[in-house]
Amino acid sequence: MAIIVDDERWRKNLIKLTIQSGIHLQLHSDSICSACRYLHRYVNFMRTSPNNNQCHQDVGIVVSTALYIAIKTNENHHQLSELISSVHFHLKTIDQQDREMINYDAFKIMDKDFDYWKIRDTITHFELILLRILDFDLVLDLPHKYLIFYLKFLSNWIDKDFVVDRVFQLSWSILNDFICYYPKSPRFESNQIALATLEIAMITIDPDLKKICSNKTSSHRDWYTNFDERLDSDSIENIICEIFKFYR
Repeated sequence: MAIIVDDERWRKNLIKLTIQSGIHLQLHSDSICSACRYLHRYVNFMRTSPNNNQCHQDVGIVVSTALYIAIKTNENHHQLSELISSVHFHLKTIDQQDREMINYDAFKIMDKDFDYWKIRDTITHFELILLRILDFDLVLDLPHKYLIFYLKFLSNWIDKDFVVDRVFQLSWSILNDFICYYPKSPRFESNQIALATLEIAMITIDPDLKKICSNKTSSHRDWYTNFDERLDSDSIENIICEIFKFYR
């Protein structure tokens, strides 16, 4: 599959391949999200430097390299042979809409033949190119740690454990979608993204949660000012609008 930098559908397929392979390999969320953000930066670079031929690579190579860098950066180690095999396997099913329709019984680790070593050597070569494109800026401040931190505090105020679990599951899902698929998500502060996804989850599951968790010492009384009293509602609402725009 050739790279078409101006095709937004290609970007989505690129991210889809990354997520499917990452889930299949049981990578941590921070590794998958890091790889997706690397890829968004790569696509942006390619759009501004379309004639840089050495940066043009097969989609499978680009995804494998981004995941390889991400798992090393986040110390979520996997064998490169497993990563290459998973990406190669999912590349053949990229047009399938339903992940449950993929026949995982057909998956196997690639033989260490000529084709495998050619792919591995290409990834090793492209890794240095991608690192330069990323300016070796690999450690990302992702929202996941903030979301977990906030939920631990909120669970002290909410008596119903099953409600907390539902809020966590929904906010975690929204957060991962927003970080992985939305190329403009890095413009927002990570802690504010976490709060915005929690706000959506709380309103969706039980609007009364906002009253229970409201800040009794703040004039604004918004629940998220418990974590940052300088935070205004406009900042959170702007992110929520971007999330809704993304899902639209």
